[in-house]
Amino acid sequence: MIFKENRIIFNEVGVQNTTVLKNALANLGVDIVGKNPEKSSKTENKSSFDIAISGKIPVVVDFYADWCKPCQIQAPIMAELADEMGDRIQVIKIDVDKELELSSRYGIQSIPTIMIFKENQIVFKALGVQSKETLIQAINNL
Repeated sequence: MIFKENRIIFNEVGVQNTTVLKNALANLGVDIVGKNPEKSSKTENKSSFDIAISGKIPVVVDFYADWCKPCQIQAPIMAELADEMGDRIQVIKIDVDKELELSSRYGIQSIPTIMIFKENQIVFKALGVQSKETLIQAINNL
């Protein structure tokens, strides 16, 4: 179940299709990076982020800013990662200039910062541009 403002907005028992879950999260404003960039929109609020990271599916989070050159290098790497591993993970982008509370909560002082969450726990954190191979290895080690 996915809740928004104390209401059930998604209730699909036994979801095996990650597309259904990704669509529900996208409707909450969570940016799901991958083959359909036209459906991508930056994370709008911390509650949708909190919902996304609370699940059993690992969530790879890219803290970035539009003006950041290294972040612009990281962006296509994240899209490739989502395309290749989208059945096992979610990829979310957080604009640090728009989501100050989330940036502060996780002590983001350098961008890009890549974090992997699983069941509300940070299981990986790296500063600077990360290769797809490094991220795949981190995911496979979970």
